[in-house]
Amino acid sequence: MEELGKGGCGTVYSGIALSREDEAAFLGLPEKSENHQEKNLEEESQSRQTGESGKLPKLAKMTPASKKTTFQSWIPRGTLIAVKVMVPKTTKEFDGLAQEVSHLETLGADEQGFRHKNVVQMLAYEMDREKLFVLIALELADRGDLKSFALEHQLNLPLLRDCFRDCVEGVGFMQSRKILHMDLKPHNFLVFTDESTYDSDEASYVVKVSDFGLARRLGTHARSGLSLMEFNR
Repeated sequence: MEELGKGGCGTVYSGIALSREDEAAFLGLPEKSENHQEKNLEEESQSRQTGESGKLPKLAKMTPASKKTTFQSWIPRGTLIAVKVMVPKTTKEFDGLAQEVSHLETLGADEQGFRHKNVVQMLAYEMDREKLFVLIALELADRGDLKSFALEHQLNLPLLRDCFRDCVEGVGFMQSRKILHMDLKPHNFLVFTDESTYDSDEASYVVKVSDFGLARRLGTHARSGLSLMEFNR
């Protein structure tokens, strides 16, 4: 699998969605992409082993993020995705990492299927407390993180304004769901090309808040600091 980034809570790899009607899967991509045969995918699925000495499978079945819809219904088979891999050493550490899945579920689609455009969406997940691993399939940011994007592009005033607005709206939505991020920085905002401008001469971009490994729910013992809700009272 190609490594996209590494943080204190885990490592993110590129992957490809292999969705079915009642389950989802990801396939780790090698650095040089190859054509994969369906037969080989099924064989790997049958012989899957996860969590042994931190060794992870190329193919893993995962639970769709939303019980209201199937993975297949909104993430086409073959779509490139990001897979966050976390291998804790203890069950206590596992319980902490598993909170990120809970936060992503809270920030995901509501009963009407609404997904906030400025929050990275979890597509599927798998975790096992006995084997000590947490896998999360996420949207893949084609433009990388905001810090790298800003260094590589000339950000004019309109683009800066749009990026800042997206950041504020994403964090504001988290506040509305009573979740504090606790680790806001340019590296934790991801940049996506706006799908409606893929074929345009001038692409526009969407910024989404990501990485909820340190996030806390309002009302729990979060680290010191006022939330936007408290500050605006």
